[in-house]
Amino acid sequence: MTPREIDLVVDLARLVKKYGPETFEALARAISSPDVSATLADALQAAARSAPTKPRGEQPSAVGKARSITSELDSLKETNPERHSLLVAFYNDFRESRVLPTMRD
Repeated sequence: MTPREIDLVVDLARLVKKYGPETFEALARAISSPDVSATLADALQAAARSAPTKPRGEQPSAVGKARSITSELDSLKETNPERHSLLVAFYNDFRESRVLPTMRD
């Protein structure tokens, strides 16, 4: 892992105070599933591709973020329909707070 990736993991670990150990344990169990692991990897890649290029002080609108994610998901439909359906289901569950319900923007 690069130092930057290690910093990211450290930042994620700091969130245990906010979300509690039960949420982290549930997430760790979920990530151990190959399907969820692949879905998470795709979601992280989609997030990286749709990351704003604006200076750090300027935040993109929530509508712009949603459009970027959905357009990334739509582009996946052609190349990998099974992964697309998993990611769309996960994204919809996430938006409806059915998964990671304590996570807030």
